[in-house]
Amino acid sequence: DQMAASTSLDVEIARLEAQLAQLHAKHAAIAPDNPADVPFKPIGERPCGGVLPCLHSSPAERLGRRCDDELWHGHWALTPKANQSQLRSKEWYETPTGQEWSVATTDCDLANPFSLSPLASRGSSHVTVATEQHAFLRLQGVRGRLWLMFGTSVDHMTLSAACLRFGATKQLSHLEGTTMMPWCHLSPLNLTLAEFSGHGLTAEAWTRSEKTIREHYQLIQRHLRINVGWSTGPDILTFAGVEWDFKTWDRPGTARKELLDVVPKLIKLIGTAFAFWPSLVSISLRPSPMSTYKGF
Repeated sequence: DQMAASTSLDVEIARLEAQLAQLHAKHAAIAPDNPADVPFKPIGERPCGGVLPCLHSSPAERLGRRCDDELWHGHWALTPKANQSQLRSKEWYETPTGQEWSVATTDCDLANPFSLSPLASRGSSHVTVATEQHAFLRLQGVRGRLWLMFGTSVDHMTLSAACLRFGATKQLSHLEGTTMMPWCHLSPLNLTLAEFSGHGLTAEAWTRSEKTIREHYQLIQRHLRINVGWSTGPDILTFAGVEWDFKTWDRPGTARKELLDVVPKLIKLIGTAFAFWPSLVSISLRPSPMSTYKGF
């Protein structure tokens, strides 16, 4: 019995030694004792080392994908109730959701500007270095710019929400006998936002001729120069307010004529803006949120 036990033990030891030899051989193939014997093979080039989010597209590529056309497309994330728009609600003011994009973020390299807010990392929130770097690179085009919005209460609340989310103080530019113009400066982006509210886009009296449009722009420029300290004019311009146009057109026999006048008036608004403000690099039209006003 003692001899049989000894033989079994020898067999087991031999089996374990064979397994150990196999492990040594496998390890030697992967990592030999002298690493210098194996030539270095660098990994293939990957944007940002493969860490996401990462700026992986150029302006030309984004234009080729028509990302500029898609910027204001999609649908509003908030749907107004009958005769009561949620855009005026306290919930929207505190947590603006904007639009739900109709293009994939990977196609257009979209970045969330609020990730650069000083308030973004408070509480349980966490913004990674990769996210911050991606946003800074993607938003380089707005740095050192002034973005002027011609809008309504919707755009006023958009500005207020941006100022609030960035911890910036919203200020009011006021000239005697004119409407006040709210504005603020977002330091992390070095971007100044300003908004001039109206009661429509193409239905207001000042849009009737190039002369009245130019006079209106002169008034805005006085606000920017005297109270904002911005003498060169806006760099980015957004027109909005069609939701109020619908209400103005609610008169018997006027809607068709007003609709036919929209495109010629927009051409005057845009053409006069480019001529009056040579600093402009971008003009866009903000679409209307869903209307609940008398069938429009």
